[in-house]
Amino acid sequence: MAITFGNGKKVGLTSMGASWRQWDETTDSKATAEVFKLSSDPGALRNGNTLCGDPKAEPARYVVFLERSSFGASPLLGMAVFGSKDAPHDINSPNLCGTFSYGAN
Repeated sequence: MAITFGNGKKVGLTSMGASWRQWDETTDSKATAEVFKLSSDPGALRNGNTLCGDPKAEPARYVVFLERSSFGASPLLGMAVFGSKDAPHDINSPNLCGTFSYGAN
């Protein structure tokens, strides 16, 4: 399995399993999410953005995907990125780099 970023970089994903925990930073409720280990950091993305700061000094190591509510609209795909060496346990795990939401139109 892999994810391709807007910069064209394809990064391998290895599932670390799914869990029912607090994964959304905007609510205390629990959700099922799947944790994936990244084979490498994708580097600079569009507009010079990165997932976790400097990809060499602070590489992104894990991504977590979950379904997020969108206040009556279609659900969003949530993605949380972690730079920790150990797989994250929940949204409060160390080295959370960023969170992203994607909707389908």
